[in-house]
Amino acid sequence: MKCPRCGTDNKAGAQNCYLCGQKLVKGKIKPSSSQQIWAKDGGDAPGPGDKPYRRRNRYANKPPTREPFVAINDEDQQLYMDGEGNLSPSNQQKLKKLKNGQVVRVAVPMPASANRKKKMSGWRFFISLVAIVAVLGGVVFGFYKGVQFVSGLIGRQREEAALRAQPQEPLVEQVMVDGASWHKITFYGDDSERIMITEPRRTLAIHNGTAELMLEDASYIPSEPDVTQEKVDVTLQATLFTASGEEKPIAVPTFSVEIPLSELTVISPQEQAITTNETRVTVTIKVVPGSRVLIGPHNVTDRVNNDGIVSQSVETESSGTIDIVVETKNHRRNEYQLQVTRAEMAVPITVDASTVSSTEDGAVFISGKTEAGATISTDATLQDNDLNTSADGEFYFTAKLTQYGTNVINITATAADGRTATLAYRVERQPNLDSYTRAAWAMDYNHLVASVETQIGQVYLCTGKVTKKLDTPLGNQYLFDCGDTTPQLIVIEYDGSLGLAVDKSYRLYADVKGTQDGYPLLVARYAYSN
Repeated sequence: MKCPRCGTDNKAGAQNCYLCGQKLVKGKIKPSSSQQIWAKDGGDAPGPGDKPYRRRNRYANKPPTREPFVAINDEDQQLYMDGEGNLSPSNQQKLKKLKNGQVVRVAVPMPASANRKKKMSGWRFFISLVAIVAVLGGVVFGFYKGVQFVSGLIGRQREEAALRAQPQEPLVEQVMVDGASWHKITFYGDDSERIMITEPRRTLAIHNGTAELMLEDASYIPSEPDVTQEKVDVTLQATLFTASGEEKPIAVPTFSVEIPLSELTVISPQEQAITTNETRVTVTIKVVPGSRVLIGPHNVTDRVNNDGIVSQSVETESSGTIDIVVETKNHRRNEYQLQVTRAEMAVPITVDASTVSSTEDGAVFISGKTEAGATISTDATLQDNDLNTSADGEFYFTAKLTQYGTNVINITATAADGRTATLAYRVERQPNLDSYTRAAWAMDYNHLVASVETQIGQVYLCTGKVTKKLDTPLGNQYLFDCGDTTPQLIVIEYDGSLGLAVDKSYRLYADVKGTQDGYPLLVARYAYSN
């Protein structure tokens, strides 16, 4: 049997190679670190009593780097095989020259078949390549994500550090102070720091971590803002000064100041659209004192009282609008349109345009025209009882003005077939200072109380003091005491520019208007402080 290791022919049935000691069995060659062989005549295996000479082989399992050789010395003989486990011819020849029973050590290298790398199939190579690429891709992706995470973390830390280094953003709030709109700005910092405001120029010291700045909204509103301008944007420039002297700009949020409309409350008429048979409409409004006020074509600014109330009679020749305009400082102009419709009349009545609607006289001449054949009547007190009409419908008469202020003269036309219509014509009797004061009676309180209705329009000189301001829609009525030792109370209605105050003494020129709450009611046209 041929030895698979050294290629030596062995006898049939031999268990081991007589040359190299390799077991003659099927399977892989399992080299040992060293093998012992015995040289005998004929190549027989050693007997049971033979003891092999043992010595460690430092060349075991190492393939030869050159042609195998045999090292012979006095102690042992070593034979080196090639990579295939065979002795070279020269070594085989030397082996034969060994003496019978001489022991040699053979260094058996790893067979070439055991050291040879197996070839990898195509699909296994592909799978391996894919796995390697996947692993490398995962490593690269993980590295990329790691770099991103670290970069983001560092960036956030830098941003947070930068924010901590900057002053905290101030808090801007809108507040009301005594009915006026203000803006409060709260700054934050350390107690050793200061805040510098450029406009308005202010320096604030931080106390308990905060500093407050109060700004009145009106200070940012133009005196005469544009009609369409509803707000003003305000931007402040602020700087923080640290204890070390470092300057840091503070970003103050921009805020808006609303430009309010001028105050305007229409007391009468309460409806914005009215239908009337009168030639004039009395408009009463309330505004902020000091406002510029126009009611129709009339500028009534100088007649606004201390409560902001003013009345004006406006002529309405035909259907149309009465424009009311109010302009107040630091406010937008407020406009109001009162729609007036003249009621249809069963019998047409018109008053000539030459007829006055305001006079200082005690009488007024009224002329006009109605339907031909119609008759005219009036509730006014006629001067000389004279009312003239003509067949074509023209009429005229002179009416007495029994009281100062508004006098309503009703003119009624009656057609031949029974149709009737009434036109209310308003005439304002304005007092003349000289004639009005000269016509004043000294106060006779008992006589006044006993005959108020018969004294409508009579002028009185009232001297005393205001005891109370009455709660009325117009806010222009006061309880006035004319008595010296005993109370003599009257109600005074006053719309002038002199503000009447409680417990203050005045000299009033007033005409009788009627009664109110059981007291005589007089309208003061002129007032003087005592």
